[in-house]
Amino acid sequence: MSSVRTTTVAGSLLDQLHSLLGVTSKSVDLPKDVVFEVLANERRRRAVTHVAALDDDETITKGDLAEQIAADENGKRVDEVTTTERKAAYVALYQHHLDILETAEVLDIDRDEISRGPAARDVATVLYQVEGSDLGGE
Repeated sequence: MSSVRTTTVAGSLLDQLHSLLGVTSKSVDLPKDVVFEVLANERRRRAVTHVAALDDDETITKGDLAEQIAADENGKRVDEVTTTERKAAYVALYQHHLDILETAEVLDIDRDEISRGPAARDVATVLYQVEGSDLGGE
């Protein structure tokens, strides 16, 4: 029988970061593999960044999220994104990435509206820590 090791994405460093940033979200226990799966894909990392920035009562449509991700991917402003670029991001999000992000509690989906899930800011903090370290590449 295999057991899944669970790690709390929060810790004293994360608590300090939350305090400095004024974040009041509670930490969520996620298996390491789930956090790694979420952060393993560039589109999911971009989605995490955008969703984590939403206010508590704020939502974004799937189409607007896809448009923002397409703009990021193509180094453009949102109003410069082509229909083809937006569609490519939307189809990938819809067919694959949104389910993974919702299962990991990074976001909540209600029809076409996406809101920040309970794990969004914790996963985003892990992403920011990795991007700011030697492990972040580039």
